[in-house]
Amino acid sequence: MKEITEIFKALGDETRLRIVNLLNKTGKELCVCDFVYAMEETQYNISRHLKALKNAGLVDERREGRWVYYSLSQGEAFQKALLRALSVLSERSLRHDEK
Repeated sequence: MKEITEIFKALGDETRLRIVNLLNKTGKELCVCDFVYAMEETQYNISRHLKALKNAGLVDERREGRWVYYSLSQGEAFQKALLRALSVLSERSLRHDEK
C-alpha cells in the first residue's frame, strides 16, 4: 500500500502530472531540455520533479554521456492502469505542453 501512496503523492503536483503526461503522450524518452522547452519551466524545477517521479518508481532514467533521458517506468499493472487513465485527461494546460 505504501508504494501506491507514494505514486499518488508524486502525481499530486501539477508539474509532475504534466511531466508524466508528456512522457505518456510522446511514448519516447525525453531529456530535461525537452521538458524545459515544452513546459516553459526552469531546469532546476524540472530536475527536482523528475527526481520525485523516479523515487516513486514512475520514471526511469538512462545516461548517455552527459545527457540523461527519462521514460515511463514499465511498472506494475496498477501503474499501467493509472497511465491509461491519465491519457484521457483533456485539461488545457496538459494539451498546451504537447504542442
